[in-house]
Formats: sequence, C-alpha cells, structure tokens
Amino acid sequence: MPVDLTRDYPVPVSDCWSVLDPSKIKTFKQCPRQFFYEHVLGWRSKEPNLHLVFGEAWHQALEHLFNNGMSSNKIAEAYEIFRKAFHDEIPENQEDMDHPKNSGRAVEALTSYALKWERDFGNIEVLETEVAGTVPISDDRTIHFRLDNIIKRKDGNYASIDHKTGGRLSQWWIEGWYLSTQMRAYTHVLYCMYPYDQVYGVTVSGTFFLKREIKHHRVDVRPTKDSMEDWIWEINDLFDQIEWEFARLAESKEEDKVMMAFPKNESACFDYGRKCPFHDMCCAWPNPIRNVDRIPYEMEVNHWDPREREEKATKAVHIKTDKESINVNRS
Repeated sequence: MPVDLTRDYPVPVSDCWSVLDPSKIKTFKQCPRQFFYEHVLGWRSKEPNLHLVFGEAWHQALEHLFNNGMSSNKIAEAYEIFRKAFHDEIPENQEDMDHPKNSGRAVEALTSYALKWERDFGNIEVLETEVAGTVPISDDRTIHFRLDNIIKRKDGNYASIDHKTGGRLSQWWIEGWYLSTQMRAYTHVLYCMYPYDQVYGVTVSGTFFLKREIKHHRVDVRPTKDSMEDWIWEINDLFDQIEWEFARLAESKEEDKVMMAFPKNESACFDYGRKCPFHDMCCAWPNPIRNVDRIPYEMEVNHWDPREREEKATKAVHIKTDKESINVNRS
C-alpha cells in the first residue's frame, strides 16, 4: 500500500489513493498539483471526454477483430460494437461530425486497419484480450495494469499490441514511447508472466484520424534488461515521491498560506496545446485545501479507480509478490 490511509488528512480520504497505475503515474510526473486535483480530490469533468470515449470504443472494436478475425463481416460487427460504446456516452444528436474523430469515420478506420495489418495478424496467435490486474514492483508494492491483449508471435515469443488513436502522426509520437512508463510497465507484466528470453515486448499500434485521411503506424518498444532494471528503480522512486507528498499533505492545514504538498509544474499548464482544466485554480488558490468544498460547476467528484477495469476485463491477473517476479524473471 503506497499511501497511509490511517492518517488524518485535511481533505476527504479515498481508498483510490493507494491504487496506482501508469496513467496516474504519468499525471504525477506531468504535474503533482494536477495529480492532487484529479486523483487526490477526484475532481473530473461531468462531460465525457471525446478522446477517451472514442479510444475506449476503438479498443472494444479491435478486441472483437482480434478475437474473431478481420473479414468484412467481422469489421461490420466491430463497427456496431464501436457505435454502441461511443453513443452510449455521446448521443448521436450531440456528436460533432466535423471533428476528425467521429463515428462515421470509424468504419473507414477499421477497414483500413484490417487492410494494413491483416498479413501481420496471420502471424500471431491471440492468447488473451483485455487482461487487467496487478504486478509487483517491490516486496510490498504493486502497480495496476490493463493489457489490450497478449499474443504469441510466429517466432514463439510473447508480446502485446497496444491500441492508440490520435490526431497527428509525429516524430514525437514515435520517439515518445521508448521511455514510456506505460509501455515499460506492460513489458514488466510480460516478463513476470513469461521467461525473459521468450518476451518480445510491446507494439504500440496507432491509428491517426487526420482531416483528409486515416493513417496507421506501429512502434516496437523492446527495453533491454538494463533498461528494465532502470525502470524498476524509477517507478519505485516515483512511488516514494507520491508517498512523500501524501505525508506532506497530512501535515498541511487550512490556515497555511500555501499548500506545499503536490507542487505545481508550469511546464504542463498547456500540454498537448490545451489548457489544463485546473489552471485557473492554480492561479487563484495558493492553498487549495481552503477550497475543497468549492467544486467547479462543470466538475464532479469521480475518482479514477483502475480496479474497475478488472471487473470488465476478460481475464484478471494478480501476480504474487516474490523475488523472482520482482526481478522481472531474469535469472
């Protein structure tokens, strides 16, 4: 358990604080103050996020193709799965058809995906889809994960293909995955499940919805043994930092002039060209503890809990904490 939930805190306590996954870790790395608002207080927008909803629907559609093949009738079935998942969150009469990511273009994207990767698909065996659970990173720490799939390649090695959607294919997108916490965490999961010399790595499979065309691109992320040892140290160091910030939060008070816990990072205020939803609060509130009851009208308390993914996953895996698995099966 990374956070001591038995302490007295000046904000409402949630058991989700002790449930960490690569997404939460990424937010903390980007900006600890954003992590505070989003994952300590649990403040999230009431309105569905188009990119997250679209991405989840896309995952469900591709899961169907991975389980059933990429024939034309299976593509049609996958599109119906996509439409239902997408419009359960964003009604058809509220969809912006001028946005590059819309339900109408999904069938085009699924068709071109199958044409692009059907030959590659014939060289793999899909062992599992939607695998979620926990994996140890030390004797007393675990990190939560969800793999889109586990496959066995023609060469006998195990891997995972992680599906992503985006609006632009750039060199930053390609290069950014090699040191990604998420991809190295997924590689760690594979190393804990299979012998080291039988793990290929993770392939990031991106589909990009440009205004005039749809592109597909894949990046193989294959960390070396030393790189993964480096990641084990890094992820535990991040857990240490998060624990320390929670300890500082426990010592914070409403009457303090400033809240020293979970400091701001000005470099993340306009990440991806969009203003952080908590930017105005950071400008106005030196000590946000005084304002924990002033939830912005467009937000609600809705803690992101990675454990919910296990309920929806096809398979839940909880790898036991033991010396072999912590050492990434590299004996």
